Amino acid sequence: MADAKKSWDLFQAMNQGQSLAKNLENLNKGLAHTDLAIAHEKTKELPTTWAIRALIASRIALIDTADIQNSVAKQQIATEAITKAEALNVKKDKTVENDVMFGDNTTNYTYDGNKLMEINRYEKESDIYTYTGNLITKIEKFKIHYSGTPDVETELLTTDHFKYNSSNQLIEFKTTYPDSEMERTTTYAYNANNTVTFEQHEQYIGSEQELLKTGTITLENGEISKLQVVKTFDSFTANYNYDTKNSLFKNVLGYDKLIFTHIIGKQGSMTSGETVLAGISHNFVNNGELEYTYNSDNYPLTAKQRFFGSVLHSYEFFY
Repeated sequence: MADAKKSWDLFQAMNQGQSLAKNLENLNKGLAHTDLAIAHEKTKELPTTWAIRALIASRIALIDTADIQNSVAKQQIATEAITKAEALNVKKDKTVENDVMFGDNTTNYTYDGNKLMEINRYEKESDIYTYTGNLITKIEKFKIHYSGTPDVETELLTTDHFKYNSSNQLIEFKTTYPDSEMERTTTYAYNANNTVTFEQHEQYIGSEQELLKTGTITLENGEISKLQVVKTFDSFTANYNYDTKNSLFKNVLGYDKLIFTHIIGKQGSMTSGETVLAGISHNFVNNGELEYTYNSDNYPLTAKQRFFGSVLHSYEFFY
């Protein structure tokens, strides 16, 4: 399973900087490793085995816009794997709500007042935030190696740069890679009808910009209600709904400016998202739902994330 997890980690770190073909190659390698794991006596009954299989298969189904039959087949694999992971997880522990994907993991948030300084995920990944005034202008994403030992090392994966106009609206989001001459830039234009249009380009040093996608973001009460994206070979529309409670990041300075890049609730908590992927010859629908419980101040205490009708992740929040 280590090789399957490695393939998934590689996809997460590099997917924005690679072609669709390369991403599918990495994901298919990971899925092949899960084929071996679900047939092996030591790993076939582990929830994580099936959870990683579901994760990889569902992502292939979502991004493979060139092969409708493969997309549908991988969606079926993901659905079956989620069901199996949930069943095994219940058998292992009926009293503790775990993340079905990878067991119990902890994400720590470090603040300086209301400014977010760091997000540390499972002591394996770290996002470092830089502010200019009250605006987030840079996020450096690191991989952590040998965590918990005297020889801790960090590896810079990407750096996100953010620019704003005089009204403190995000107008440019650029991602750079330390070992690549490629950079990816998204620019935003604000319209009078509560929509924001954007373009995303990719460019290697010394070469022409390549247009990757364009799109329109529709806002309602300051939240993203619809995201429409057009690419060269496919397009998709995503619809989002929110409750009237408080978002986890409601009082974090500058975080509300990044809703275009993170798709989070600005004020309320996101309760559902529906993505319809319209390709040349097919449509693909992926639904996700979030169920919350709240404390007396209406901030989230727990959340369950569902895909294809099954609970894929569960979370507990501590303040």
